[in-house]
Amino acid sequence: MKNIIKITTLLIVLFAITVFIPNFSNAATHEVGTGADFATAVSEANNNDVISLTDNIELTTPVEVTGKNLTIEGNSFTISRNEEGWAPVGNNGTLLTAGAGTILTLKNLTLTKSQKYGAQAYNGGTLVLDNVTVVDNAYGGILSNAGTIQIKDLTLGKNGTGANNGVEIAKATGLTEDPKIIMDGTITSSEDTNVIYVATNNPELTEFSIENTENSENKIFINNNKIVVTDENNNILYESADIGDVESDAVTYDPEANKPEEPTEEPKEEPKEEPKTDNTPKTGVEDYTGIIITIIALSGIALYSTLKKKI
Repeated sequence: MKNIIKITTLLIVLFAITVFIPNFSNAATHEVGTGADFATAVSEANNNDVISLTDNIELTTPVEVTGKNLTIEGNSFTISRNEEGWAPVGNNGTLLTAGAGTILTLKNLTLTKSQKYGAQAYNGGTLVLDNVTVVDNAYGGILSNAGTIQIKDLTLGKNGTGANNGVEIAKATGLTEDPKIIMDGTITSSEDTNVIYVATNNPELTEFSIENTENSENKIFINNNKIVVTDENNNILYESADIGDVESDAVTYDPEANKPEEPTEEPKEEPKEEPKTDNTPKTGVEDYTGIIITIIALSGIALYSTLKKKI
């Protein structure tokens, strides 16, 4: 009997540990304050680790994350290119790249002074932008290069040498994935043109997709063969150049969708006729009129009866 009680107690304890004690993640946070330490931390980080900046970072070479999920917590610092010591990797002159099999999340960060783009999603990789500012990068702000860009909170300054090239949709030679943008929050830009831009001179690019999450404040649509970004009231904020022959499964813009309802007028009630009032000035005698008339009538009857008896 005692053994049964012990076994039952042990099973209850094991069940409680399994159910009620949370599973602790092996993810680690790496604090870095120099470009060299940043590159090393990214290379050596495990899946789901966090790279936390303690200072502004200058990179001497592009940094690519491949095959693991990683978060870069910027803590309001900046990642930029060291112009004197910069060495691109082949054709890649972009500061940060989310490569194949990767979800790279950038938070509370500014990307600037890149030789090409601030960051890119490449070859099926996913780049998540959460409170990220991208400004003064030579080619453009963000590149979806056969990868997925998820926009939670993105601020674009002036990028590129011509009109603002904010988020570019493109596809390099040899890649099989189609580029995709997920609009999942807000996007603002200091420039009005090419906030979302399709590389129409890119022969490999034949199709791209755009998805709007239900709670996204800004949304992205196709309108008259152009990409438009709308506000929370479905008003167009930004419009791209013509996307040419590139196909898209993006939703077509509907000017009447999500418009706030016009207030309906309540039926007007006919004014009620107020009871007529006598506005003749009152003297105070009016309150006793009935009594006086009654007294006079009774007096008349009494006087008539008296006179009749005498006759």
